[in-house]
Amino acid sequence: MDINNINKIINGYNENPLDDLVGFSPNEMHAILYSPFEESCPIQIKETIDATVLEKIPAFQICKNIINGITEADGVKLTKTGNFPPKTVQGIYNKKYIEDRFIESGITKLRSEKDWLPFHSLRIALDLGGLIRKYKGKVVLTKKCKSCLSNKNDSVLFKEILISYCSKFNWAYNDIYNNQYTGQFGVLF
Repeated sequence: MDINNINKIINGYNENPLDDLVGFSPNEMHAILYSPFEESCPIQIKETIDATVLEKIPAFQICKNIINGITEADGVKLTKTGNFPPKTVQGIYNKKYIEDRFIESGITKLRSEKDWLPFHSLRIALDLGGLIRKYKGKVVLTKKCKSCLSNKNDSVLFKEILISYCSKFNWAYNDIYNNQYTGQFGVLF
């Protein structure tokens, strides 16, 4: 058997769906695990997502509120520690997109963005995704974010936020586990 026949056999195996991989081929599974959100990945985000669906995603609504607040105020002045003002964080928290049991029970007071982990994590993801940035003690929208907003289609903004949160933000920042890839590796699978 020559090398060409061996390559055909290997390629044939890697391109055939397998029950063990839930119907994906080894090549497709490789793309899902190691190239999520790229064109080679068989799992793709829809180009247009219905607005009623996006309204039901609490994390996206928090991000939209952060972005809208920055837009309305032409930038948000940060505290001395580089966080959003407590009044801004409290205003978004009061909309109850994602409640915190410690805040709700009174164990913790919402004094800083770091007291409400979803807000803090999403703010970091917006920054890592190049949608917001710090400028002269304020947080402002980037050209990339303004471009997403000018599209009048929140699907584009949602996709940018999702990719940033899944690919650039380290989820281990929010837990106590040693393995930084716990839960994040293979997110699309």
